[in-house]
Amino acid sequence: MRALLPIAVAVALAGCATHRAHVASEPADVHDWAAVLAVPAHTFVSAALDDDHVSDGYLVSVTDTTLTIRRRDSTRQTIPRATVVRVETTVRLKNSDAMNGFPIGVGTVGGLAGTLIGVATDNSTVKGWSLAVLGTSLVAGFAYMHRHPAWEPDYVTRVVYVR
Repeated sequence: MRALLPIAVAVALAGCATHRAHVASEPADVHDWAAVLAVPAHTFVSAALDDDHVSDGYLVSVTDTTLTIRRRDSTRQTIPRATVVRVETTVRLKNSDAMNGFPIGVGTVGGLAGTLIGVATDNSTVKGWSLAVLGTSLVAGFAYMHRHPAWEPDYVTRVVYVR
């Protein structure tokens, strides 16, 4: 029995360090046009121009002198590099553990159903184990909701270039 305690602690703490992948807020040098050249095609970008106008759309191509985007109305716009003040991309936040909440929900529903069945059949063993499953699932659910707030954004804006 004592040999199982370190294993249980190791299993419980195994996922703590890999909670979420790091997303860089901005590249090392935002004043270098090479950062815009490195943005892959079909990435959603917003370009702030000299005339306080913002053009946004999906990146088609980038050269040393121009930035070409496909706007939402499917027209292409080629913007001279000299007029670009700022370029931002919209990046989806990756959540590698998105399905971890599913077993918690199943445990909660199963524990509640088992508790109700145990009460209806007056079976104290079923009622006791089902209450234990329900309580454990509720505690795990609250911990999961604390780690994965519903108000977290799905997308984040990342600055690529500033003149």
